[in-house]
Amino acid sequence: MVALNEATGKPAKTIALVHEDGLFGTGLSDLMEKELPQHGFEIVERIAIPTPARDLSNVALRLRSLNPDLVIPSTYYGETVLLARTMQQQRVRPMAVYSVLNGAASNPRFVSEFPDAAEGIMDVNHWQDPRNPGMTN
Repeated sequence: MVALNEATGKPAKTIALVHEDGLFGTGLSDLMEKELPQHGFEIVERIAIPTPARDLSNVALRLRSLNPDLVIPSTYYGETVLLARTMQQQRVRPMAVYSVLNGAASNPRFVSEFPDAAEGIMDVNHWQDPRNPGMTN
């Protein structure tokens, strides 16, 4: 599995993992750090952030210096919004932000309140509607 940047056709090879410092984010980051290199990706850094976080300027600056192809946040809503907005403000532009099991990127509130920050963020936070078991979102 190799992700491609559709604009350039170049493969994404490097990843920065940004995760909340609790069991959820740390466990998911541990799993990705173990599995992604087996699929041709290099983890350039893991950045743990507190929940709640009030300022992620230092994280955005670190991401800018690392210049990863992909940023994968595993954080809660508030921190994801803050990270996306801070990256946008500081013009940190990886090939993609791939949100894994993340409550913000698939939240319509995030998209409606911060459309510029939400632009281009991919999400894999699927859930099943118990009223309609055949449908997933």
